[in-house]
Amino acid sequence: MRTKETASLGSGYCYLVEVAADTSVLAADLVALATDANKIGETSKGATLTYSGDTHEESDDHGLVTRVITTKETVELDLGVFTWGLDTLKNLASTARIEKEGDYDVLKIGGLGKDNGKRYVVIFKQVDAELGDLYVAMIATNTAGLALAFARDNVTKLQPKFRALPCDKEGTLVKMFEALPTAA
Repeated sequence: MRTKETASLGSGYCYLVEVAADTSVLAADLVALATDANKIGETSKGATLTYSGDTHEESDDHGLVTRVITTKETVELDLGVFTWGLDTLKNLASTARIEKEGDYDVLKIGGLGKDNGKRYVVIFKQVDAELGDLYVAMIATNTAGLALAFARDNVTKLQPKFRALPCDKEGTLVKMFEALPTAA
């Protein structure tokens, strides 16, 4: 279990599953969703979860009373995906689709009329045998688009950025599940 005296260390695995618009992620879902079949690819440089909020501040004329409220929240998960295929790319671009042409699978991207509006459960599982696995789960879409750099001396990796969407009537954007370590 993580406390203020422990340090989380290590990367993990990312899973992506298409879901209906009114879906939430429950602890009971994690094992069923975090499978090899749903793995987006092997990670490189792990993942970064970012929470940010816009605030509004009001003060009285004399500066004696101030009130700050949060007016907007954003949660994003940045990934480095080391291994990927056309199916991965198809899930990262809302207008992407794969079609067969003779002996080829063809990934087509573009055409605003082809926007599929799909949402995904995105789960990042940080594996830690000592402290217990940590799952970061959200309903999200990729907002970073796609950039594929083909270079002689560097692997072509993807860097999607998933922006969380509300997943319940409370407006929850992300859930973190900490698996308790098992006794050896």
